[in-house]
Amino acid sequence: IRAVASGHFATNGNNKTVKFWFAGATIISSGVVTSSNIDWVCSIEITRITNTTVSCVGTFTASGVASITTVTPNLTVASLTATASIVKITGASPTTGATSDVLGYLMKTWFEN
Repeated sequence: IRAVASGHFATNGNNKTVKFWFAGATIISSGVVTSSNIDWVCSIEITRITNTTVSCVGTFTASGVASITTVTPNLTVASLTATASIVKITGASPTTGATSDVLGYLMKTWFEN
């Protein structure tokens, strides 16, 4: 599975976080950033090893923020044949009343054999 998502951070100094998930596990996280008025891109690639094990790589990139790459070999997940495996991207700000601090514009997922 390959997936990419992109979006924009609001024009303010609030704390913001972007996470890409697969089967309930965080594959890549931006960590807390205070970036203002910039675009971001996040991608993951997941390879099935067994029915309950995958290997993953995730990358987060935004202007003015050091790119982050996380490699997770042999991640244990729920059975890939018995349950639905959800791919999702989340963005949040812990600042009270700060709506739309992390905007998402695109998410595309590819399934390969």
